[in-house]
Amino acid sequence: SKQKLPKMYLRRLAIASLAALAFASPVVAERRASHAAAVVPPSSNADQIQTVEKKPSFGLANVPRGGKAVVAAAPFISQSASIMMGLILALNSGFINGCALSGAVGGKSQAVAAVTASWTNSALKLAGGNTDGFIFFAKVIGSFIFGSLVAGYLEPRPSPFLVSTSAFGLPLTVAAGFMVLAKAFLEDSSNVNLGFYLMAMANGINNSVTSTMTSNLCRTSHFTGISSDMGTFIGQILRGNKANVFKLKVFAGLSAAFWLGGYISYELSKKHGTS
Repeated sequence: SKQKLPKMYLRRLAIASLAALAFASPVVAERRASHAAAVVPPSSNADQIQTVEKKPSFGLANVPRGGKAVVAAAPFISQSASIMMGLILALNSGFINGCALSGAVGGKSQAVAAVTASWTNSALKLAGGNTDGFIFFAKVIGSFIFGSLVAGYLEPRPSPFLVSTSAFGLPLTVAAGFMVLAKAFLEDSSNVNLGFYLMAMANGINNSVTSTMTSNLCRTSHFTGISSDMGTFIGQILRGNKANVFKLKVFAGLSAAFWLGGYISYELSKKHGTS
């Protein structure tokens, strides 16, 4: 029989859910509405209203992936709210990746939050004549890219620091659906690889949503670039350039959240496995 998850984990999950709900609440939306100010010019016809929109200025590069974005008439969110969501999703990605790497799932171990190693492994497998291994790693890479593709397709014209249910609620719901399907496949030892592919898809969506929403301030599933940036920023600070202190703090927080997710996954994956 399957064991129940510890109450402590369920409590943390509930707290994270409440934080996400608070982040997306109408109150937050109302407070950020000033960033999408509408100017109504004089007109004799009251039915003709022209809306002039402007982008928020946070002192960051507001250039989302995908080129020039179209700013919709919807409320913007603060940096702090974006970072809070990024921390929650980084914790989530770290937890998922930890479970996949633990070996407790079907006796196999595979990273699903980042694909840097999979690129190298696919090359090594093909060079060594291991076609099956090459195909497996190629599918992991393709799954992560496909997840990002889904996010980009569902929100083709992202606006930085602009959040709405239609823009990002659907991609994250799709990611949750992939995780539900992954659980079903992971419980069958013959279909473990399919579970890994679905987990990689979910992380691809996760990382794409947070990257586009925050103009790459928050990347939540892979930390090679973030680790490099942290080292660069520290070197700059040592030479007196403190322009990126804020980003350094954000990246350190995201890294800590991702690490904590992996830490939490150890005992749970060891105790509960595929359940």
